[in-house]
Amino acid sequence: MNQLHAKENIIEKIKQGLNRSGKNDSSHEVGLQSIYFNVNDLESVDQFITENSLLGVQVYRCKNDNEFIEAFRNVSKSKAWKSVVCVNPGLKKRLGSPIIYDRGAMYSMDAVITECEYFVARTGTVVMSSAQPSGRVLPVYSPVHVIVGHENQMVNSISEALEDIKRQYLKEYPSALYFLTGVSSTGDIEKTLVKGVHGPKEVYIFLIED
Repeated sequence: MNQLHAKENIIEKIKQGLNRSGKNDSSHEVGLQSIYFNVNDLESVDQFITENSLLGVQVYRCKNDNEFIEAFRNVSKSKAWKSVVCVNPGLKKRLGSPIIYDRGAMYSMDAVITECEYFVARTGTVVMSSAQPSGRVLPVYSPVHVIVGHENQMVNSISEALEDIKRQYLKEYPSALYFLTGVSSTGDIEKTLVKGVHGPKEVYIFLIED
């Protein structure tokens, strides 16, 4: 009984302490306020590009679709890509050669080009889902991942991207989401940084303004 009474005294003192400090107020709950800085719409693209430059990812900013196509072809030519797999019919039609619309070609491809769900300005992250035509395998299996999207897909944080995906898919939520931040890399073996072990070793992002 004495032990139980002692525990009750301790609990009561904790409650009194919390009441005096005001920490029982719901406005002080942890997680209600972001610890990160805000990025406004005008700065978000610049922030995204800066984060990716630190990650070793090249971002190409294009004014329109024609400029994107020209930029992609220039990169493809400079990298000597002979086989670029794309399973999005609209994207394939826009790009033409060397695009291959065949998922079976993934085993010998030089690169894959996909669209995405969202771009995250704060971390330079690209958000993809299994609901997209590229599915689960292509973005991970290819040695080079080319990502194309529009600047209106830019959000400030991952939490914003998740909320937008909930609204977008409603009850048909994707079975998997992917958060791609930079190239695939690991330092598990002898603390030596190795790229391309768990995914692409090169990533290129094309941002279209309109």
